[in-house]
Amino acid sequence: MQIEGVWRGVEPPHWVLIVSDGHYTQKLPNDGYVLEYAYRVSGNTVTLENLSGGANREQVWDICGNDCTVFEVGQDVPEMNYVKIGE
Repeated sequence: MQIEGVWRGVEPPHWVLIVSDGHYTQKLPNDGYVLEYAYRVSGNTVTLENLSGGANREQVWDICGNDCTVFEVGQDVPEMNYVKIGE
């Protein structure tokens, strides 16, 4: 599965994911909020290691072309839809 690239959230709050070379940045551009992770992919599961010492996360990605739905494993949050930008 190819997750590298820049992804923008379809629904508010419009998270931006920048995924490249084992580094995963999740940010809210309008307020400067940034989360930094190292990542690894196994099948459709992405494991995120928090680089600032916070909680690690696991996600399941469902990619169809330039569209993606991300499900947080073990968290009571709705799935997020993203579109790949810059291609």
